[in-house]
Amino acid sequence: MSLTTIQVDSAVRDRLRILADAAGTSIGGIVADLAAHTLTPAELEERTAAARRVLTEEFGARLNDAAEGQRAEDFWAGLEGTGHAA
Repeated sequence: MSLTTIQVDSAVRDRLRILADAAGTSIGGIVADLAAHTLTPAELEERTAAARRVLTEEFGARLNDAAEGQRAEDFWAGLEGTGHAA
């Protein structure tokens, strides 16, 4: 593996240093972790399709039903704490 340089604004560098110090790692470690755990659009589509298959085939969810779709969105928003849960 060869090392490389990535140019970022000094504010980004400073923020990455704070994050790295808090995590007990380096800026390279933070960037490597980000790259390893961030899904590409293709990976996200693949996981979404797999989740839809499980929900419909294993749990009988009717994902194309508007009311059920809204209940599912509310459920996930409640779990994530990002929206209103019914």
